[in-house]
Amino acid sequence: MNSPNKKTRALPRMSSDFHRVGGGFSAQFSITSAGAFDVTWSPHVPSKRDLRRKVDMDKYRAARNAFLARMAEAMGEAVLVVETTGGGHE
Repeated sequence: MNSPNKKTRALPRMSSDFHRVGGGFSAQFSITSAGAFDVTWSPHVPSKRDLRRKVDMDKYRAARNAFLARMAEAMGEAVLVVETTGGGHE
């Protein structure tokens, strides 16, 4: 719980370069003006099948984690990532 004297820090607007994650796909990570974590895919969002068969999730996670570590450093705060299974992206 936040103490009444502690200000809530806004997330910095930032984005990564595009990272190659296999199968001809690249991912760019960003924090939007609304403070949401976002992923932009190139050339398009991979289908569930492409995520399973073509995208190297180790490369995706490494790029995502590097971006979030950079964001945490800019904020001076810790960042927690929770991955769930069953959403078709495993």
